Amino acid sequence: MPEQGKIQLPPHDIGGGWTYIEGDMDMRVRSDDHPRCWLAGLPILVFVVSFAAISVIFHYSENASQEVEQKRTLAIVAECASGVKSAMDHTLSMTYAMSALVQQGNGRIENFDGLVAKMLPMYPGAAAFQLAPNGIVSQCYPLEGNEKIIGHDLFLDPHQAAEARLTRDSGNLFLAGPYSLIQGGQGGLGRLPVFLVDEAGNSVFWGFVTILLHYPDVFANIGLERLEQNGYAYEIWCDDFETGERETIVASQTPLRGKPIDWEIAVPGHPWMLSVTPISTQAAGSHAWLRWVMGLLVCSLLSWVAHLILQLQERASRLRNMALVDDLTQLPNRHAIMSSLAKAQKEVRKSGKMLAVGYFDIDNFKAVNDNFGHDAGDEVLRCVAQRVRLALPEQHFLGRLGGDEFLFVLN
Repeated sequence: MPEQGKIQLPPHDIGGGWTYIEGDMDMRVRSDDHPRCWLAGLPILVFVVSFAAISVIFHYSENASQEVEQKRTLAIVAECASGVKSAMDHTLSMTYAMSALVQQGNGRIENFDGLVAKMLPMYPGAAAFQLAPNGIVSQCYPLEGNEKIIGHDLFLDPHQAAEARLTRDSGNLFLAGPYSLIQGGQGGLGRLPVFLVDEAGNSVFWGFVTILLHYPDVFANIGLERLEQNGYAYEIWCDDFETGERETIVASQTPLRGKPIDWEIAVPGHPWMLSVTPISTQAAGSHAWLRWVMGLLVCSLLSWVAHLILQLQERASRLRNMALVDDLTQLPNRHAIMSSLAKAQKEVRKSGKMLAVGYFDIDNFKAVNDNFGHDAGDEVLRCVAQRVRLALPEQHFLGRLGGDEFLFVLN
């Protein structure tokens, strides 16, 4: 009887025997010739997960890019709107200077043509200047090309009467237009009502001083054209005073696309709007398409790598099985048995249960090989292994030590 807790293998060619070991341990050798079923779908899972991750990354990246572009566009719009307002304020300020001269001259300006000729170049976009006592244009410089405006009564003009009355009643500068001018061309009129003080000290309406603006000359020095060169479409517009319809003051050759960024420009009378959109939306779309193609390639590459890893794991598993499984009977071999028994020796010292280790061989097996050949002997070994394995419950262990020697463990 062997010492308790020790493993003793019987000598060669002993017909059978029992050894009892204290403890309990599952000594079955798992067959992992093939990866688990769910691992077979790992490449697909890797593709789906990586595609989802890339989609999320692209989504946040695109949103971040759009946010950066929007902030950049907003800064450009604010800068341009400030430039437009400054240009308009400067050019329209000529009306205040001329109004002071009218008041100083009690309704008259000496050497009007010579004075305006010197002042106009100082105000970009100012094409002409007019005096309109009681709303009737009496003087205009330059007169050439503007002859039709002399004698024009603003209060009788169906297109300008409402604005003229509003300007007179408000007492404030009013920018009219845009519309086609009588003297030709597209532009706007900055009208400032002038009031004189009579002998009784009352303020009396004298008429208008009017500056004629040509668009887009008034914006020549603020670099609006550089917006389009830098990839932005723009439009400066306002609502028509009478109809409320949108009227374009100046715009880029490239039309606005998508939802523009709008910025209000405070000009006398009614506000203007500056609308800006990036021109390169189509290029951005093509870049997005390219990113998705690259993303799909990355997902496919990761899926292919996962497939290779599975193949390598399967080959490694097969190599491990070749080292632990007997090729002939597909039972655990001597190496697997010795490894399992070594582990069992450690476990039995900690457990109070019992294991039964049995050993047997095949009597007269050498005669089978000598009389019927090794193929018949191999078949006998396979048949014995199969029948004993079927006879043992599933939780028990059976292995081949070598030759015709077998070992089993009963829980």
